[in-house]
Amino acid sequence: MDFSKGIILDDLIARSNVRNDFFIFVLFADGEAGAKINLKKLNLKKNDLLIIPPDAAKERVYISKDAVLKIVAYTSEFISQLNLPDRFWEATDYYSTRHKPVWTLPKPVAKNLVNLIHQMEARISENNQHPFKMEIVKYIFMIFILELAALAPHYALENNQQFTRKELLTIEFYALAKKHFREHRELKYYADALFVTSKHLTETVKEVSKRTAGETIDSLLAQAAKIQLKTTSKSIAEISDALNFSDQSSFGKFFKRMEGVSPKTYRSNQ
Repeated sequence: MDFSKGIILDDLIARSNVRNDFFIFVLFADGEAGAKINLKKLNLKKNDLLIIPPDAAKERVYISKDAVLKIVAYTSEFISQLNLPDRFWEATDYYSTRHKPVWTLPKPVAKNLVNLIHQMEARISENNQHPFKMEIVKYIFMIFILELAALAPHYALENNQQFTRKELLTIEFYALAKKHFREHRELKYYADALFVTSKHLTETVKEVSKRTAGETIDSLLAQAAKIQLKTTSKSIAEISDALNFSDQSSFGKFFKRMEGVSPKTYRSNQ
């Protein structure tokens, strides 16, 4: 779980981009923001809840200077360890791309969720040796996620959004790339899987998303590399191997081309 505002959201989106089990809930306590979910721009305001499912293409567009975001992020592995009631899992469909990603909540409902997030945040930031600190956090999180499950039927609207054929191809490519970018960087693999030519695929993705299919794969690789450099103690050689580069040198050249610094310098600056 993570709680913050500002640049932390970019970091969480990057993690979600390279994992297939990472959910993000963003509650707007104040201010405004813009985001793109599956290529469509969303305008977000106070008391809106943004749900970012793992299977969606997503990016942050802007956040106003006065914005206060309350963010909860979790993995499927984390939530599966909790003793949640069986009927809870019926509600998880509301957190998928089948439903609109923004819930417009009444002020008292939003306030209740903010209070629960504050309780988790306070417990996590406590500098003490409470023997049951993380157990308490998990129970508060369970209350939070069960509150969302109760709200879902009322605020999660069916997503009747229509996509063009080119937009659908771009979304399908993104979902496929997210699963296989570590092993497959050649466009032919994705073009064959989507039953189009490599030329048509890259031209379509470029037209719809403003960057080529190859640039999308490179972006996913760079995000995965940055996350490992920031959050693990793996050596640069181990990260290079995990991302299937031929050797550490080629990984270093790729990373410097994408980020402007070497992997070692990037890690030391974090």
